[in-house]
Amino acid sequence: GIIESERAQDRNVAYVQLPFLQETITRGGTGGTVTQFNVTVDTPARMEEVASIIDAEFKYDEHPTSTWPEKAFVGRAVRDVVELVGFAGWVGWASLAAVLALIANAIILAMRDRIRDQAVLQTLGYTGGLLAWMVLLEGAILGAAGGVIGGVASTSLITLGRFSMAMEGVNVEIVNDPRLAVIGAGIAILLGLLAGAVPAMRAARSEITEGLRAI
Repeated sequence: GIIESERAQDRNVAYVQLPFLQETITRGGTGGTVTQFNVTVDTPARMEEVASIIDAEFKYDEHPTSTWPEKAFVGRAVRDVVELVGFAGWVGWASLAAVLALIANAIILAMRDRIRDQAVLQTLGYTGGLLAWMVLLEGAILGAAGGVIGGVASTSLITLGRFSMAMEGVNVEIVNDPRLAVIGAGIAILLGLLAGAVPAMRAARSEITEGLRAI
């Protein structure tokens, strides 16, 4: 039959009969291995008692059971997922630091090639503050371009890919929130401004004579 569910974790799950699953796993064999049973208890107050009875029944079996209430079982699986998310967060911060270094390096290299151009602009009446704003604007444009491209690419990839993580029988779907793409683009613009801060101060303090003598 067809099962309908409003929960996101059920979108990437297939429910089949146990014999069919066992035959598929063994590729035509007559058995398989069951790793999880779901037991329904009439009275929630007896969950601990029923769990103890089940574990005692299979205590000396080849594969002893470990029975948990559903909330505790899901909580343990979610804890593992949270640890993965935390590690991914550190990777994200490292990526932001790398982006900051790359944008700063690009602006510094570009400024070295424009020393004489800046001196010429100063002779035409451009103040140091205006030159600094031009450098900051360049950094913001670089950050915005990277943020928009990255946001659109990540949003499209997650939407089309429908990725999910399975942990201890719990399927967690990776959903996409358009607000994250907007926040990411905003952070990219801030990184661009931050990366252009030092070159902007150098441009504001540059001397006309030194700039015109530069090769």
